[in-house]
Amino acid sequence: MDERILEFIGDLRRAEVRISPSEALDALTAATEIGLDHRETFKAALASTLVKEARDEATFERIFN
Repeated sequence: MDERILEFIGDLRRAEVRISPSEALDALTAATEIGLDHRETFKAALASTLVKEARDEATFERIFN
């Protein structure tokens, strides 16, 4: 799962979403705690750790889906 999340973060960065190394670690930690059982909860955890600006929300949604 960590590898796929890191790929996702790379995709977001290539789409010009600014994500710091500490935010990437926070996303990995949140994903581990939440797990994959509930897709929307997992998605919300990633969004809360990776999206800092409203303008990046649409990019996150597009790439996540």
